[in-house]
Amino acid sequence: MLISRRRGHVSLIEPTINYAKYLAFRYPTFVDALRDLDDCLSMLVLFSTFPKSRAVHTNQIELCHRLYVEFLHYVIASKSLRKVSVI
Repeated sequence: MLISRRRGHVSLIEPTINYAKYLAFRYPTFVDALRDLDDCLSMLVLFSTFPKSRAVHTNQIELCHRLYVEFLHYVIASKSLRKVSVI
């Protein structure tokens, strides 16, 4: 958090994070994103398990959880996995 002081008024400024530039840097092409799909899914699961707090917006947490569940439904509907052992 940043503190802004103007004309005797003190206010807190919350920084906003834009993930688009980080994702474009990490995955420049769609093929690169598919190769690292397990990393993306791991990040989705990690963000979806964050507790609700002021540091991470609630809608970000809910969106990550929804995307993870949608991916699982896609895998089930397309029957993409065969002979999988989860430990």
